[in-house]
Amino acid sequence: MQRKSYLKSMSVLTLTACLISGYVVKDIAMLQAVSASEKKANNVSPRENLYRAVNGNWLANTKLKQGQTSVNSFSEIEDKLKQLLVSDMAKMASGKIETSNDEQKKMVAYYKQGMDFKTRDKNGLKPLKPVLQKLEAVSSMKDFQSLAHDFVMSGFVLPFGLTVETNARDNSQKQLVLRQAPAYLNHLTNIRRAIKKVRLNYQLIVLQQWLCSNKPEKVTLKLEN
Repeated sequence: MQRKSYLKSMSVLTLTACLISGYVVKDIAMLQAVSASEKKANNVSPRENLYRAVNGNWLANTKLKQGQTSVNSFSEIEDKLKQLLVSDMAKMASGKIETSNDEQKKMVAYYKQGMDFKTRDKNGLKPLKPVLQKLEAVSSMKDFQSLAHDFVMSGFVLPFGLTVETNARDNSQKQLVLRQAPAYLNHLTNIRRAIKKVRLNYQLIVLQQWLCSNKPEKVTLKLEN
């Protein structure tokens, strides 16, 4: 009785093993087939380099546009959203899309003003003269402090950026962070084209800012060729 039960159990296990091995062999064959097709398309199989096998076509066909420093899935989505925004703004300005609140009406008015290049070309630099006069009138840090807030809120780029952030070494403290101007050498092309005199002038500005921080012992100035 026990022998029959044992033989029956072995038969079941053997049948199960055969079935499983059949599926495994089938899956391996499918994997090899997929690998061969991918290797033909990307010159690499997933087992050789999974990243290249998955992203090979994208890496080969995606190029940086003029002015871009990086490109990825998120930047592609952002570009499509910008194109949609530009399209919708043009439709709202032409009346094809109706505005639904006062904020949108004000937005469209600003858009029309910005796109009125005929008036902008006619005015030239005249609208900027009051701003330049304010800048030229700055003769002390106190004068600059009185203008800095209005300039930042108006969208003007200051010679440097100041932010208050949490100290990474001690989160119970705050620290004042000084950064370079966002509009200065923000792209590799600008860095390569910048002449030595421009870089030197900017370094001198940063040096003066450090001296104003009351920690001149930490000031170092390194000139790059």
